[in-house]
Amino acid sequence: MRQHRTRPEPASGSVFAILLSYSRIPYAAARDGCFFPVFARLHPTQHFPHYALRLMGGITIICGFFPLALVVEAALTTRIVVQFMGQIAAGMILRRRAPDMPRPYRMWLYPSPSLIALVGWCFVLATSGATPLLVGLLSIVLGIIGFLILARFTLRRRVSTASYGMSCSTGNCS
Repeated sequence: MRQHRTRPEPASGSVFAILLSYSRIPYAAARDGCFFPVFARLHPTQHFPHYALRLMGGITIICGFFPLALVVEAALTTRIVVQFMGQIAAGMILRRRAPDMPRPYRMWLYPSPSLIALVGWCFVLATSGATPLLVGLLSIVLGIIGFLILARFTLRRRVSTASYGMSCSTGNCS
C-alpha cells in the first residue's frame, strides 16, 4: 500500500495566515479599550500590532506542546460555553429586560429554538470528555482573571482621569 506524504507548505501557510489575522483581535479590542492597552501598539516602522502578534505566537507555541485533538476539543468546549451558550442566554435576558427594544428580526416560535439549541450545545459539551472540559474551563478561568485585572486597571484609570474632568469611557483618555 502506498503511503501519502503530506507537504508542510500548505499547513505552514495556513498557520501563518491564522496567526497574522488572529493577532488583529487583541489589537482591535485594545484599541476599543476592551483589552490591555499594550496590545494596541503598532510596530514603529512596520506598522503591525507586534505585541498582539507576540501574544498569539506565544499561545500557539504553548498549544504546540499538546496533542492537536486536545487543543481543538478544548477550543470548541470554550467556544460552546462562552459564545454559543452565552449568546443564547444573553438573547433571552435582553428580550426579558428590554421587551420594547426594536429588533430587526423575529424568531419564529420563540423561545423554543433557543432552548432546543441550548439543549443541543449542552449535549455536545457533556460528551466532550473530561480533559477537554478541564482545559476549556481553565481557559475560561484565565480569561475571567484577565478580565478582572483589566477591569481593576481601567477603573483606576477612569477614576484618576475623572478628577481632572476627562472622559475615558472607551479607554481613549485625552
